[in-house]
Formats: sequence, C-alpha cells, structure tokens
Amino acid sequence: MPDPLPASEAQRTADPSGEPSAATEAGRTRDRFWPALVLFAGVSFGLCWLGLALGPGPGRIALFWPPSGVLVALLLLSDRRRWAAILFAGTAPLAVFDLAAGQPLLVAGAFVLTNAAQGWLAAWLIARACGGQPRLARTRDVLAFVAAGPLFTVGATTLLPAAALAAAGKQPFWRAWPTLWAGTGLGMLSFGALLLAWAEPQRRLRLFGQRGLAELLGFLALSAAVAWAVFLNPRPSPLAEEVLLLPVLAWSALRFGLRGATLVALLTTLLALAVTAAGVGVFAREALEAGVQGPGIESAQVFCAVATLTVLFTASVVEDRRLGAEALRRSEENYRLLVENQTDMVVKVDLQGRFLFVSPSYCRTFGKQEWELLGRSFMPLVHADDREPTARAMEALYRPPHAAYMEQRALTADGWRWLAWADTAILDPAGRVVEIVGVGRDVTERRRMEDRLRQSEKLEAIGRLAGGVAHDFNNQLTGIVNGAEHLRAALGVDRELRRVADGVLDAALRSAALTRQLLNYARKEPPRAVPLDVRRAVEDVVALLRPGLDKRIAIRAELAPGPAQVRGDPDRLHAALLNLGLNARDAMPDGGTLTFASRRVELDEAACAALPFDLSPGRYVELSVRDSGVGLSAEARAHLFEPFFTTKGVGEGSGLGLAEVYGTVTGHRGAVLVESEPGRGTAVKLLLPASAGAAEPLLSAPLPAHAAPAATARGLGVLLVDDEANVRRSLALLLRTCGHRPIECDGGRAALERLRAGGEEIDLAIVDMMMPDMTGRQVVAALRALRPELPVVISSGFSAGADLDALRAEPGVHFLQKPYRAEELEQVLLSAAPG
Repeated sequence: MPDPLPASEAQRTADPSGEPSAATEAGRTRDRFWPALVLFAGVSFGLCWLGLALGPGPGRIALFWPPSGVLVALLLLSDRRRWAAILFAGTAPLAVFDLAAGQPLLVAGAFVLTNAAQGWLAAWLIARACGGQPRLARTRDVLAFVAAGPLFTVGATTLLPAAALAAAGKQPFWRAWPTLWAGTGLGMLSFGALLLAWAEPQRRLRLFGQRGLAELLGFLALSAAVAWAVFLNPRPSPLAEEVLLLPVLAWSALRFGLRGATLVALLTTLLALAVTAAGVGVFAREALEAGVQGPGIESAQVFCAVATLTVLFTASVVEDRRLGAEALRRSEENYRLLVENQTDMVVKVDLQGRFLFVSPSYCRTFGKQEWELLGRSFMPLVHADDREPTARAMEALYRPPHAAYMEQRALTADGWRWLAWADTAILDPAGRVVEIVGVGRDVTERRRMEDRLRQSEKLEAIGRLAGGVAHDFNNQLTGIVNGAEHLRAALGVDRELRRVADGVLDAALRSAALTRQLLNYARKEPPRAVPLDVRRAVEDVVALLRPGLDKRIAIRAELAPGPAQVRGDPDRLHAALLNLGLNARDAMPDGGTLTFASRRVELDEAACAALPFDLSPGRYVELSVRDSGVGLSAEARAHLFEPFFTTKGVGEGSGLGLAEVYGTVTGHRGAVLVESEPGRGTAVKLLLPASAGAAEPLLSAPLPAHAAPAATARGLGVLLVDDEANVRRSLALLLRTCGHRPIECDGGRAALERLRAGGEEIDLAIVDMMMPDMTGRQVVAALRALRPELPVVISSGFSAGADLDALRAEPGVHFLQKPYRAEELEQVLLSAAPG
C-alpha cells in the first residue's frame, strides 16, 4: 500500500508551470488509498486461511500467523494519521475469519482486540526505538524490531486470547499462550521483515551477468536439492537433517542482501511448515521417532524462527558493514578529490620533519614527484634564514592548543616563494604529539603588496614630515635671505664683507632649492597640467646627458613610434628624467649601457589594484630608465625614495633626487616602480596617465631666476602680520630700506586692532598663511569686513592647500612664496598697490 503524504505536502500550491501540484498529487494518493485498503483487507483474510492451513493445532488454532507481520509493516511504512483505517482493515477480516472458522464469540472478540492492540503497540514501540521507520540494514534496528515486536508486544498481547481459549475450553492456558506467541511472533518476524526489507532502497545486485547468472543458478540448484533432501525425500536418510539448510540461508544472507535473505527465509518457513503439517519432512519424522503426539509443528516453528533470525541478523551485519565501507569509500573519495583539487598545500610529517603525506598541489608547487618527497625532511627546502624561526614557531605544537602559524621562504619550482603554514599536531591517546599536519598557501604576492603598502605609507608619512619641515624652514630662510640682502646693500663698497653677505645669501638660496625639492617630494607644490610629448622629454634629456657621459657608457633611446602624450609639468618631468639618468650614470663607474625607453600600456582594475598607488584604469605611458650597473640590494630598494637616503659617498649626493622623482610622479597621479638586483643593474619605470592634445615645448632657453621690476612702489603703508619675529623684523627692515612704512603685528588679532584704531595710513597688508591665533584665511576675511578695498598679499612657505587656493582665487589677493628676495617683494607690492 502506498505511503500517504503528510498534510504539509497536501497544502502546497500548484506549480505555475503547469505541472501537477503537490495538492493534486495528495488528492490522487487519497483516491488510491481506499482501493488499496480494500485490497489489504482481502489479502489479510487470505493470509488468515494460509496461517490456519499451515499449522492446524488442537482447537483450530493457527500455529503461523502472517497477518500480524503484514499489519505491523504497513503501519510502520504509513503516516500515523492512516493508522486507524489500516488497523480496521487488518482486524475486520480477522473477525469474519474467526467466526467462519467456528470460534466462539468470546474467542473471536479477544482475537480482534488483540490483533488491533498488538499491531498498534508493536509499530509504536518499534518506531520509538528506531527513531522512525526501522532500517533493517542497521543491526540495532533489527534488534529493536525483534525485541519490541515478536518478543515483547506479541508475548504481552497474546495473554488475552490465550485466556479466552482456556475459558472456552479449547486449550489450557499454559499450552495456548506459548502456541499463540510462537505462531504470531513467527508471522510478524517473517512477513514483517520481508516487507520492511523490500520497502527500503538496496544495492543493485548483478545477477544477470555471466558470473551473477551462474551464481543464481547454482544457488537455486543447491536450494532445490537441499529442500528435497530435508523435506520431500520419502526415504529417511542420515543426510536429511535441517542443518543442511544453514549453508543455503547463509549464502542468501551474504550474497543477496536483505531482500534476498528475507525472501529465502520466508520461503523456507512456508515450506517447512507446509510439509510438517502434512506429516512429512524432517520435523514430522523426528516427532514420529520421538513418539511425540502431533506432526512436530512446534519444532518447525522453533527452527524457522531461529533460521529467520540468523538470516536477518547476518544480512543486516553484512549490509551494515557494506554501507559503512561504502560511506568510508565515499568519504575517502571526497577527501581525495578535495585534497587533489585544492590549491592549498597539505602535508603530514613525523616528529623529525619527514614527509608522510604530500598533496598533489604541494608536488606541483615544488616540481617534484610524491616518491621524491616521502621520507625526506622538509627543512632543506626552507630558506636558510627562515629555518630557525620555523623551528621556533613549531615549538608551539607541543603545548595547547597544539597549533602553530609561520611564514617562510621555500625553494619552489618557480624559485624562492613565501609560503604561509597553519600546522596542527596529531595526538595519541596519551596526549603526546605523534604527527603534524600542515596546510600552506603561497603568500608571495600578499607579502609584496604588504611591503609596497608599508613603503607607500612610510613615504607618505615622510612626505608629510618633509612638508612641515619645509614650511618652518622657509620661514627661517626668509629672515636669512632678507637680512643678507639688507646687509649686502648696507655694506656698500666694502667688497670683503659684501662677499661674506653674498655667501650667506647664496647658502640661503641653495637651502631654499633643497626645500623646494622637499616640497615637491611631499606633493605640496601642485604640478602644472599641460599636454606634453614624453618622447621629446627623453630626447632633450639624452641630449643633455650625452656630452658629460663617460665614453665607456653607451646611451640608447628605445622609444615607441608615434607621439606619447601625457598631461603634466614639463619642468618637473624633465628634472625627474634627468635625475634618473644621472643616478644611472653614477651606478656604472666602469661603463655600461644606459637605456631610455617608452611604450604605451593599458591598465585594468586588477592591474591598478596590484600597485600601491592611487591609479585609475585606462591608458598609460611607461617611461623606463635602465642601466647595466652595480644594482641595488633589497635593503637599499626599501629606502630608495626616502629623503636624504643615498648609496653614494659623502658629498656626492643630497639624497633628494629620487625622493623628488617619487613626489613628481605621484603628483601626476602616476606610479614609479623599481626592479634591481646586485650586479644586474637597475630599471626604474614611470607610469603616467596618457592624454590627448597638442604638446607644449618641453625645454626653452633658461629664464633668469628673477626679473627686476621696471618700476617700484614707493611710500606704502604696509600692515605686516606674521607670528615669526625673525621674519617680521627682517621684512620690516627690508620694507623701510625700500622706502615703505611697515606696521608690525605678531598675529591676526593684533592686526585687526591696529586697523580698527586707525591713525595710521595702511595701503595694503602682508599676511602669513599659518599663525597660531588665526589662520591667514580668517585674517583676510576679517580685514575685508573692515576694509573691503584693502589689497592683501598672502605669504607662505608652501603654495598648496585648500584655504590658500581659495584665497588666491579672490580678487585683490596676491601670493608671495617664502623665501623671497627684495626684487620679488617689490614686484608683488607694485602689482598689489592701489592706484
């Protein structure tokens, strides 16, 4: 009978695709259920006659009762909401059968009640013991089925019909109870086990191949011969013993699974009981020889029960072990597939570090076969500098939590690579470490990215520091330059002292140039943004370098054909290429090859993300400067772009050239990469965003540093606002020398008070951008509130920043970069002076 669907299945909505819905299927199941129930009732009635025919005892008591097994099996296979209908269909035919067989009404009623209670209680206990429908492939479920059904439930529930038989005078209680227990239990055991075994999925037997068919034919032939010898041979024989059936039953249990075993056991039971009830066969002969009254049906019952239990337990053990072996095989297969197809490396080593297992990924990484690694130590593959740290890290495996993490360099098929290992110790029952399992992966790219990120962050921090130092230094240089110019003018014709003043002025201006380099590195000075052709930049740099190069150095230009346009500052890019060329020249004291090259590249998102720079996907121009010189060590590469770091001797370099290159390239939203190894030269690559547009000339005739103004502004009242006393005093002296009237204020509040107080003619204001009490932007706003027409000159040590950019965009605001000379100051005053 089909298993009815639960309510949740019947309540599902119809499939919109047009397929039958779950509710429709549930309705169809209900339509099939009632005819199947009627069929079950008919089968139960027929099985009652079969049971009575196989073992008629005194008082017309059946000694084998198949309906009990069918009823319990169907209850276990069905939804509990159907149990009432199934119990009715299984007990109603029994009442009809008992009355038709001539049983008294008392006895018939007792059998009906017993059958219903027996079926419900056995199914409920078995389901509780097995956690649901029993699976006879599990030995524990077979034990639960036998104990809860044929033994306990049948033994307890047959007390009532045994008492009814005794009361009706059919049989004494002491004889009726064991007879009913044995017959009902055997029926439940044989038919119930058969239905449950065929209801669950089993392995597919290969019975129709050459070997399978031969085995099946051999089994059938042996079974027929043994059945004839034991049950059908009319002449007694010493070989006609029931033990001859045991090899056949064992064969069926070992080779044909639960389905075959239970089927063979049921057929054996039916045959044994049938021939014994007919007075033939081994059990009938044994009863006759022993002088026992009756055909020996009790002996047949006992043998059939023992044979069925033996077959059932043997088949369940075999099936349980087969399922366990199959599960283990699948688990091992899944583990093998996982290990063989994952990219992470898996190894197992003993306490001496010798390989016990290596995954295929490990073999691929190191370019070795498994047999080359097993039994060998892993430590020789580790970089010599990392062996001691690896051994120290593995000491953690010998104490809870028995885990360790390490990163090491190893010599792989692709050279030295960084590998990260997570190790776990395997402990024996005594808690001692016996083996170590390690899972590793290649983290070389991650280490490179981390190194680049650390380098980028370090350079960014140094850049911020350089910007702050340059700003403060420019304040001091302003005082020095202005003071030196005042002294120079005051010394007149004293040439010796004027040379001293010229030396001070020259040193201050050189220091100012270094400061500008620091500001360029710190990206405080925004680059110009004009279209230019980098091919022309390279050609101009090569033309400048060629005359001064050692004759042993060959210079080459490998430029991609066609224009390579970028947008940037021509002077700063020219200086960056010139710095790289001079460094390359110095790296080849014995001669070599200096190569300038350019090409166009396309960077996608992945390529931009792999570089520690703020790049956007798109087209770039790559400029490279390569030399065949001495190269750089890893330590030198780590500090290459730091200010004042140099590999040259004392007095041979300031250490700001490459720092300025870094600031220039990053200021153009590009990237700079260095490839170098000791003895193999160096290649510095600049990546600059490509652009379209007409390129401006890169180089022109050098302009004078400062052009003196054609005219000068005279007699201005200048409100001088600066918190640095040195700057304030030197600038005031310079203004007075030029004929102006400086009004000194040490901060923004003091300047506002002087302006409010009046009494002094103020024509313009010179305001420092950074002061402790008020910023330059706040001072300008306050001054404009009092005197909207007042011209303002902003003076600062650097020319970048949001506040400064906003101020420079306002009308009437001029900018003066510190440090400045007298002619620069006068030129700004002339342009800012009113009228």
